[in-house]
Amino acid sequence: LQLPELAPQTPVRYVPFNGSGALPDWLRRDWGTPSSDTRRVLVSLGRRTLTYHGVPFVRALLHAFGSLAGVEIVATVDAGHRAVIGEVPPNVRMTDPFPLHAALDSCDAIVTHGGSATTMTATLHGVPQLALPQMADCFAHGDRLAACGAGITLDTVGKQDDPELLRASLRRLLDDPGYTASAAKLRAEMESMPTPAATVAVLEGLVRQNQRKV
Repeated sequence: LQLPELAPQTPVRYVPFNGSGALPDWLRRDWGTPSSDTRRVLVSLGRRTLTYHGVPFVRALLHAFGSLAGVEIVATVDAGHRAVIGEVPPNVRMTDPFPLHAALDSCDAIVTHGGSATTMTATLHGVPQLALPQMADCFAHGDRLAACGAGITLDTVGKQDDPELLRASLRRLLDDPGYTASAAKLRAEMESMPTPAATVAVLEGLVRQNQRKV
């Protein structure tokens, strides 16, 4: 995901921290075992999307995915906003936000707002991503995922409000094995990077070098 023009640096493996929380019982029962006939897609748009973009956007998004055959949508939405969103299609299940890393291994794709923590956590789990960036660095994250072939980004209001384009993009993400292969490659690259603990020695060496120069 790094920009190719960056000077060589010492890589550090991303370590997800999604906070604590309880995994829903129905999701825990089949954790880590994707269904062979139903594709599971996690929709996690961050806490600010509902505030900034509004309930109508999220409601329209969930209804757009409601007509996808053979696809189960799991959307993280807090109880207050669930009540406002109202009824959703049968294949859509809304649940309280929970630590994403607890469920990503059972997902075939994820729809995100392009936030750094969500993007990197999904990348570490090798999950193809449909990015709907909302602000700031979210757009750059979506662009890099698309450039690596591990995701699709819809980066304008017009695109994000187009139900046909949303459905077609998610279907392409699920059906084209190239996205899964590219996401798996990114995961392997991230897992090959040294852990933060292993990087401490590098930092200590840099400190010693600078001390000698003073």
